[in-house]
Amino acid sequence: DVYLSNLLSCYYDLRLGARYEQFLVHSLLPDAFPTSSYCSSNTPYFTCYVSLCNDLLNASYFPTTGYAYGIEAAYTISSQKRSNGAFFTIQGYASSAFALGNTTTIQPSLHLRWMFGDAIPFVYGNVMGGYLAGRYLRQQIPFMGFIGYEFMYRQLTVAGIGVRQLLFSDVYLSLIANYGSSVDKLERIFNTQGVWGMSLGLTYNTTIGPLSAYGYWNDRFHRLGAYLSVGYDF
Repeated sequence: DVYLSNLLSCYYDLRLGARYEQFLVHSLLPDAFPTSSYCSSNTPYFTCYVSLCNDLLNASYFPTTGYAYGIEAAYTISSQKRSNGAFFTIQGYASSAFALGNTTTIQPSLHLRWMFGDAIPFVYGNVMGGYLAGRYLRQQIPFMGFIGYEFMYRQLTVAGIGVRQLLFSDVYLSLIANYGSSVDKLERIFNTQGVWGMSLGLTYNTTIGPLSAYGYWNDRFHRLGAYLSVGYDF
């Protein structure tokens, strides 16, 4: 991966780059991904991309004001002449924080990743789950309700809203609700039932980073789950 960054100013990170990737896939579970959206391929791929992001939130973990956003456009082609695989990807996010008084904060967010092409390898396919973007795969979009991640269709959009309440010194109660829409054709985005997910958790802001315990639920599997986290994300 080779890129140039900070091309605009210290406030906006504009990046131009190119990367070469090859994935060695030995076996597939038939139900692991939407077979109508993606294909299986070990062909090396070459990607050119441009991205722009800006983060003006006043804190990384418990912001009370500000906003952040980012967008990336990428064009990927196969490096082998016998393969006609080529596809275009646009991925973006936006989030903000609004303080209601001294103890309550509202945080809306929006993530999307839309893919266009005829032969998209499943290793580049859309995945959704967890609370941290890019946790297991670069293209992973967070979704409170799935502890790991699930393969989704080519056009994936996730909208969410969180409410965080300061209970007492360095202890927060958080409620997050999000909705994921996953379709194979963009015109169906408002005509297809998506997935709801929710989480409720406590966080204690310690000197070594946040100590969090969450319970979560989604309407795809209709079961509860739990998640524990200690320390900073990096």
